[in-house]
Amino acid sequence: MQPRPLIIIGAGGFGREVVEIIRAANVVRPAWRLLGVADDAPSDLSLESLRRAETPYLGAINAAIEAAGSSVSVIVAVGSPQVRERLVGQLPPACSFGTAIHPDATIGGSVEIRPGCVIAAGARLSVEITVGEHVQIDQNVTIGHDSEVGSYTRINPAACISGGVRIGDSCYIGANATILQNLRLGPNATIGAGAVVVRNVASSATVKGVPAR
Repeated sequence: MQPRPLIIIGAGGFGREVVEIIRAANVVRPAWRLLGVADDAPSDLSLESLRRAETPYLGAINAAIEAAGSSVSVIVAVGSPQVRERLVGQLPPACSFGTAIHPDATIGGSVEIRPGCVIAAGARLSVEITVGEHVQIDQNVTIGHDSEVGSYTRINPAACISGGVRIGDSCYIGANATILQNLRLGPNATIGAGAVVVRNVASSATVKGVPAR
């Protein structure tokens, strides 16, 4: 099968990390032909970093997608769940979405990963897990059995999601946070870095600390 053309949206730090995930995945199985990175307002630092990594900057988002043609797939690599959802909503309706999974991630049996997701190196997904659209699971995250992760959620490095957890759409889980088993996080919840969540978290609530409050 011919590698499919792909554009990464977002020239910031995470976008450049996704470029490296795609390159690592292509070493194992060359599924993508990376065209480059599109961003409406990249910083000078980001552009210089792309140049050093020999990654083409393709210009503004919609213009880059139009120039690439109907066969292109995109991955929106922006850390904020709310900004990511807004950007996805602004893309052409016919846009298709790729998925980036680092070869050093472990994906267990019966794990469903929907389009637009990014799973970084060292992530461990157990069994019977559903991951919604445009989810970002960063380095060394663990997700236990029978869990659900809502669309647009971001899980930062080394967070631990125990078994049976239900995470709503557009949640933000900080680095090294722990969510104990069978808990529920409502949509748009924010979990602080290093927090230990021992009870359900309401929609749009922010909790932090040990135990998280």
